[in-house]
Amino acid sequence: MSINVGYFFNSDAPLPEVAELLNKALGCHFQPYQGDDSDLFCRFLSLEISLWAHDLEDDRDLDFTTYRYELSTRTPAGDGDIRELQLGVMAMLPSILQCRAGITSGILVYDVQRLLARYEMRGDKFFDAVSGQAVTLPDHYRQVFERIQAR
Repeated sequence: MSINVGYFFNSDAPLPEVAELLNKALGCHFQPYQGDDSDLFCRFLSLEISLWAHDLEDDRDLDFTTYRYELSTRTPAGDGDIRELQLGVMAMLPSILQCRAGITSGILVYDVQRLLARYEMRGDKFFDAVSGQAVTLPDHYRQVFERIQAR
């Protein structure tokens, strides 16, 4: 069984420009997956990571249509040994993208089913509306891990 953790966010820029922005912010190199320019892929800290303009529908508190892009990591069954790394990386990415790419809002979602965090700026603070707290590390990592375990 594979596990996906996605960060849904907005940008007015077209996908190639968003990919370049993320390449610079994260130090990765997105490339078309199997020649598909609408599905970009790279390896990042041993994780499969994809970027695309998603087409998901809203579901309860998951307001996917509010956001244009999805940045998603996937760990297939054979990579189960790095799932904790996957969750830690994805809990950290929104903060990095806020600091380095100016992406100031989005949602972090586990397996397209569970809202882990809802990010927004409140004044000059990067804030998680799910916890009701400013995002501070490592506290935010712990909160995300606890939400995964609370199934």
